[in-house]
Amino acid sequence: MNDVPIPRDSPAYQEFKRLHDLAHQMRPGSADRWNGDLYASSNPTRFGALDPQGNMRLSQTLVLDHLSGATDPSRRAEQAQAIATVLHESLHSRVPMDDPGNPDAQRNLQSRALDEGLTEYQTVSNFQAFADLAGYQDLPTPPAQYDSAYVATTRVLDYAAGPDTSRRKLADRALDAPVSMRFNALADEIVRTRLDGVVPPEPQHQQAARAEVSTALADMSWQGLAHSGAGLGGGVARESIERVERAVGRIEQHYQQSPDRPYGAAPAAGSGQGLGGEQQRLAGTAEGVAAGPPQQAGPGQGGPAQGERGPVDLAQLPPAEAAARLEGVAAQGAQVHGWQEQGPPVQGQQGQGQAMPGQMTAGQPGQVAAGQRVPVEMRAAFSGQAPAAGAVQSAPKLGDGSRGSSGAEATAGRSVGPRNEPTGRDRD
Repeated sequence: MNDVPIPRDSPAYQEFKRLHDLAHQMRPGSADRWNGDLYASSNPTRFGALDPQGNMRLSQTLVLDHLSGATDPSRRAEQAQAIATVLHESLHSRVPMDDPGNPDAQRNLQSRALDEGLTEYQTVSNFQAFADLAGYQDLPTPPAQYDSAYVATTRVLDYAAGPDTSRRKLADRALDAPVSMRFNALADEIVRTRLDGVVPPEPQHQQAARAEVSTALADMSWQGLAHSGAGLGGGVARESIERVERAVGRIEQHYQQSPDRPYGAAPAAGSGQGLGGEQQRLAGTAEGVAAGPPQQAGPGQGGPAQGERGPVDLAQLPPAEAAARLEGVAAQGAQVHGWQEQGPPVQGQQGQGQAMPGQMTAGQPGQVAAGQRVPVEMRAAFSGQAPAAGAVQSAPKLGDGSRGSSGAEATAGRSVGPRNEPTGRDRD
């Protein structure tokens, strides 16, 4: 299928650019990887994708045809998916994929799956605020895509977040990091809260502990989550958490015996093939979520640990599609304006009550025009923190991130490979 370039003076291009710029104003990042070229795709299984060269590819029938500038009551569900796709792909573009030279970087398929889970979480959580500011009021919040990656991500966020850090704030911090550094951002929170007073504050001790926890967290079972169907996310989260619990125990034992010597971190897994390809948004509602909000996973859930997994042959896995958004089941039910901290609504659920701490609630109806800046307080509320021009610069070093393929649950490792496949959102 050949993608067709969209002229920059066309109404479709101008509307997408307005929405893309609005997304970046509401949540500034350290980069904008979109190169300015927009293509109409005829791929019937994908909403959209941001490829490694920075080209934005959106489905003509699923996305571009519904970017009319205002709500059409006859096609609210279709417009909701189109607006969610624009937000998802724009979030992918706001940070870089890698932090070159950083020894803690996880350049693997696990990082791609976490990237999709985090980006879809942010997309669903901020959909109403974004749609209302963009002039698309009264749209239903679409169900979360990337089934298993979404569920695994939300449960790991619940586990990792400390007593003074909400799931939302931790997700914000991870999303400000390069894609290859996001497991490290979660590991930093675990070391800070679970190993406070155990690991000395010196950088060499902190780095070694983060590396051990990050390696344990990025279990090989993450590798296929961005491509597999529903049902795997909960099990992957449990396995990762069990590995982290064992890693925390090893670190505690080490410092009881050798309090002055940095912990010897395990080597990173993977063979360097994980970050190549498109960042897509794929279809499918989050598995296990429709029956209730994601539950906090913990040690001992789901049966005994199976031990460490060995390396896998990445050549036998399907090629990664890092940033596509795939079409899922049409959103149903009443529109939702905010969610409690336990998580955003998915198909079959409706939000209740107040917005999450740090989440921007739907504002007054009214479209934000091209070139019009979003107030600083709105950007701060949207991101859950003061707006920043770049990535967070605290340990672990945080950078930019992008949005990969969605819709599936499976397995993952550590390494950056050829960037010859776009990331996008696909349709089941």
